Amino acid sequence: MNNRRFLVVLCGGTTAIIVIVLGAGLYITSQKGKETQHRIDALTRHANAAIAASKEHLKTFQYDAALASLTAVRQELEQSGLSYRLGDLSSRLSSLASEAESAQRDYRRKVAQGYSVFEGQLLSPDEKAEILAERERREQQRRDVERAQKEAEERAKQEAERRERERRQQEIAEKEKEARELDAARQAQKKKQESEEAKARAKMVLKPLNETLDGLAFGKVMWSLSVEYNKEPLLTRADALKHAATYKARDDETLYVVRYKTEITRLLERIKFVGDGEVKYFRTPEEKSSALPIRFVTWENDTCLLLVNVAIDTVYNTIKLSAKRRASEVVRTVCLKLLEDFDRSLFDTDVERYGVVVFYGSKNFLDRSVTATEPEAVCIVVSRNDSHEFLAGKTTADQLLRNSAVFISDRDAVYKFSRVELTLE
Repeated sequence: MNNRRFLVVLCGGTTAIIVIVLGAGLYITSQKGKETQHRIDALTRHANAAIAASKEHLKTFQYDAALASLTAVRQELEQSGLSYRLGDLSSRLSSLASEAESAQRDYRRKVAQGYSVFEGQLLSPDEKAEILAERERREQQRRDVERAQKEAEERAKQEAERRERERRQQEIAEKEKEARELDAARQAQKKKQESEEAKARAKMVLKPLNETLDGLAFGKVMWSLSVEYNKEPLLTRADALKHAATYKARDDETLYVVRYKTEITRLLERIKFVGDGEVKYFRTPEEKSSALPIRFVTWENDTCLLLVNVAIDTVYNTIKLSAKRRASEVVRTVCLKLLEDFDRSLFDTDVERYGVVVFYGSKNFLDRSVTATEPEAVCIVVSRNDSHEFLAGKTTADQLLRNSAVFISDRDAVYKFSRVELTLE
């Protein structure tokens, strides 16, 4: 307005009319500029949106869609007559279209070579296989880890269950052990009491060993009649077993025979040979001991089972061997060999001692007379435990003899036994 006033002042009324006309033209030009700018802005927004959409299509290998979008915008831009104003945008559209066409050609070439789109990537068969293999490996690894965890949990569970079972079994075992120990203690106490009672009864009803041996010494006569002169029949092993099967108690001592009938039968079954031949026993005039070659006696307050009347036909030379040496030979060749039979038959009983009485012959081999042969006898009594240790190899025969009781009735003793000390030379 100041310019207009300036012109009016300079030119007067005519100039004022010119100023009004110029102002109207400027106004019209300004309106057209605004409209053009609006179109440019709209085209720019539309083109940018098309460019963004095309880029997204290119990411997913939708090349046709991308090119169609870019072509439409380029055509719209050309038809607008404003491309001279939007040269930078037009260049971007052309560049992107060229990139899309190049990418499409590369895509088609690779597809022809076997490439394929896999999870948003264009991959060769080998690349796809590698990805799949890697995925399978990771999946397998995951499964392995999961399986390992489950197995570890299962093992932990099983281990806990096993420990619980062991704890319960241990608890049961301890209770059973306590019960067994208690029962064993009761049984031991009972056995001890029974043993003490048996010893007490034995003292009352059984004869001492010495007294019984003096009675058995008469067997020397029976040995002569049975072995030397064949006047009396000998009892065989079968005869002894037959008598054992039908044995009946008749007095206090024979009650013991009945009590240990099973063990005695086992002992007689085991003894098959003595010395150089089959086992033989001779009979005695006493009816109570004629059926079985078994006697029960007491020795040092212990119950003792004796195998008696064992007859061997060996005759020893009195010139070469003394009475004790002759007895030692019988102990070595006969008595000690019978200990295993005693141990197997009687070790688990309350019979604390056992022994054997063996009869044999002696002779001065320079004496040619009919009466030159004289019978002799030896008796050895051993404790159950000493015999067991000897058989186990824990002690020697001489140690066993020192701990045992040995009696002999030699040719000069007639019907009497005497205790002696023997060694095995």
